[in-house]
Amino acid sequence: MQVEDIISRLIAEVSEFEGRVEGAAELAALVKEGRAPNSTPSAFVLPLGIVAQPADTVTGLYRQGFTESYGIVIVQTVANDRRGRKGLSKINTLRDAVIGNLAGWGPSGSFDALALTRAKLQSLNAGTITYQVDFSTKDQLRIST
Repeated sequence: MQVEDIISRLIAEVSEFEGRVEGAAELAALVKEGRAPNSTPSAFVLPLGIVAQPADTVTGLYRQGFTESYGIVIVQTVANDRRGRKGLSKINTLRDAVIGNLAGWGPSGSFDALALTRAKLQSLNAGTITYQVDFSTKDQLRIST
């Protein structure tokens, strides 16, 4: 599974983002500049890494399972909402839409579907709420030796 697959899925299925779904580079640029996205809600899909299981080697085949994780960072700004009451309600709706459209889904030809692993408020600062929803999927290496 690729980050681009997840971005395409969110653009197609979560209308609240209105196409504002980007990757890690775009989020890194915003963080470096110390600013929120121009329009929200926005989402950013991050590759969180791979955790490998022990390898299984038999004559002529190297096989190793692994879990690959992705994070969906949702950003919502709400004017005149320093305590986040209005914004948290919006974030919960977006979180549920992301979970509902990604959990159990995988692009055609993928080894396994995405599974929800964690959802967590990352920050609430001056009317900008950042919330992250993490998913993982299992796959395996199969290499003829």
